[in-house]
Amino acid sequence: MADPTVPGSNRARRIARAAGSRPPGAAIILLLALALYPQSPDPPSYDVIVVGAGAGGVAAALQAARMGARAALIEETDWIGGQMSASGVSTMDEGHFFAANPTGIYREFLDRATAVYSSRGKSVATCYWSPSSHCFEPLQVERALRAMLSEQPGVDLYPLTTVSAVLLSGAAVSGVRLSSGRELGARVTIDATEAGDLLALAGAEHYAGNGAGSTPGGCVQDITYAAVIQRYDPLPAGLRFTEPPPGYPQARDEFRRTLAPLPFNDPTRYPVSFQVHNQYRGLPDLNRPGSYTSLDPAIITKTGVNWVNDFPTYSPYATDPLRRFLLPAAFLANPAVRDQLTCQAKLKTLNLLYFIQDPEGLNQPDWSVSQDFAGSQAQRYCSIIPPSMKSIEALLPLRPYIRESRRIMAVHDLTINDIRRVPGPDGVPRGKPLPTAVALGDYFVDLHNCDSTPDLEARFGETSSDTGGLDGPFHVPFESFLPKRLDGFLAAEKNLGYSRLASGALRLQPAVMSTGQAAGAIAALAAASRIQPRQVNPLLVQQALATSGSAISLYAYSDVPFGSPYWADVQLASVRGLMLGYSFTNFGVTGVITRREAALVLSRLLKLPAAQPAEGIFDDVPPTDAAAAAIEAIYRRRITQGCSTTPRNFCPGATLTREQLAAFLARALQLPGASVTLADVSLQNPLYPSIASVSALSIMEPCAPGRFCPGAPALRGGLARSLIRALSVLNSL
Repeated sequence: MADPTVPGSNRARRIARAAGSRPPGAAIILLLALALYPQSPDPPSYDVIVVGAGAGGVAAALQAARMGARAALIEETDWIGGQMSASGVSTMDEGHFFAANPTGIYREFLDRATAVYSSRGKSVATCYWSPSSHCFEPLQVERALRAMLSEQPGVDLYPLTTVSAVLLSGAAVSGVRLSSGRELGARVTIDATEAGDLLALAGAEHYAGNGAGSTPGGCVQDITYAAVIQRYDPLPAGLRFTEPPPGYPQARDEFRRTLAPLPFNDPTRYPVSFQVHNQYRGLPDLNRPGSYTSLDPAIITKTGVNWVNDFPTYSPYATDPLRRFLLPAAFLANPAVRDQLTCQAKLKTLNLLYFIQDPEGLNQPDWSVSQDFAGSQAQRYCSIIPPSMKSIEALLPLRPYIRESRRIMAVHDLTINDIRRVPGPDGVPRGKPLPTAVALGDYFVDLHNCDSTPDLEARFGETSSDTGGLDGPFHVPFESFLPKRLDGFLAAEKNLGYSRLASGALRLQPAVMSTGQAAGAIAALAAASRIQPRQVNPLLVQQALATSGSAISLYAYSDVPFGSPYWADVQLASVRGLMLGYSFTNFGVTGVITRREAALVLSRLLKLPAAQPAEGIFDDVPPTDAAAAAIEAIYRRRITQGCSTTPRNFCPGATLTREQLAAFLARALQLPGASVTLADVSLQNPLYPSIASVSALSIMEPCAPGRFCPGAPALRGGLARSLIRALSVLNSL
């Protein structure tokens, strides 16, 4: 077998490509993975296959390719972006955290899409009554994502392509068979479909509703055939209804409960006016001059229709008898049922569009469906839609907004106990810290119907009282991407291992892109090392994501913004629970380290057992000191003997110097000796061996070329970097 790092080998080319297109850390991570894991021969057609070019699938393919993998991205429509474009939900559903701190590929998308409107002098804050919202026309979302893909070497896009079978080699997925009969092989296949269709094809154990596998239980959340409408001057003839759609009288009665021909009114009191409706999913309009925001309801000329047309019913504000109409979980498992119910949802939206134009409805005759989807070859027409409405049906989104998918039974199923946001000492709500986290969510638990306790999953101990709640950042761990038993396979989009309640907080566009990017990183590392995804070291995934600019910390430190030289190190130190900041927004990157803090950090790094209660080994560290157990743990590990012997003191409040930190780290890691030349460190310095060891392995960096500054104080940013490099050393032992 050829050495994969020999110049000219496929492996070497992948690493070189990654190193040339990303920061040097990406190639270092891949090289470390190659050193840690054994290799196997015979590369397949692709390193990674991603099925579904929605928000999660696009992020997965981009991340995998940026890490040197050759990726295939398969999409059944001719549109890129899924939920955030092809389904017409192009207003970004952000919690407070993502709104203030967009991250990773999602941030790249926002920058690109926003620039289109900025160049025309237009605001994108046109939805959700918020001056910080991000709202785009579906066509511009699709163009931005397609451009990102086209600029990334290593991604082959297969539009208008469906998968008919998943190829298996023993208990591992080895690729897919397309409906054309062509077979594509891959080291890793990712299910990023909107309904988890590959889970069933692959035979992966999975949940559906509150049931499992081929026997889905109960119901799932409502779907919505979201449309995009605009005001025309004048309205084209083909976009005016000439007759009411089937079932209009019943649909009209439901719409009137939430939407009525009223003057501008309060959005929290129902029914609301047409202007308030348009503020909710308001969109900028590139076809008209001028600009507006969501606070200018009278001049909004384009909006998304995704409020009162949930199917089967808009449950939060419907009367009790209507709540019995639930979407059966068979929608996910049975293609015929899915097609039938999708067409009924489309018909409901057409009824709403008629209600908007109807003189006895909202009487807005100049409003109709927009031209965003004109020319698509992927529109699937429904027989229940009358011929007179086909010109309007042709301009609807290409698929419904599916809020809930099949979900893998994962190594770790994320539940409400993991994501419940609880205010910390700083008052900021956040979920449970998970050391192997590789992605973030931040939305509250938002279920659209099918949300009563019997509809939820008793297996996870969840009840209807767990819906809603606070928003704020929460972790998604590495183990939630992995099927319990199936190899060669990962979940993305809305198909991860989590409960129905957790899915209600993770189905939104920013979170889906975060989890998709993580899936792409896992797949790339597995493919590069020719191992199974479950064998990948989560630390390598975290390092790859942090290097790529994807946040994994529950904290947003203003003194360590993205672009800071310490950003990736602080992300990793935070997620691993090694170091936290002074507050939610302040890490204190230039702050000094005390000996007490160093003891706490090293005991966490080494996971040292602490004697409880503390024994009072040091005269100046009483057993009641919060750090006493950690200080005594590093003493027993022979990392320190204190600062004096008579009396036996530790000097916990003293500032730690760089040479003292070097000694702590060298002893903690049991580093071998080394020889380095530093202008300001004498060979007679008793700490020279430690300084040389940490310098030779780059665990600590010089303070200037050829200098170590041994007596200078150790700073928090530098400590974070040293800890992550030390953690890599520990993981490679």
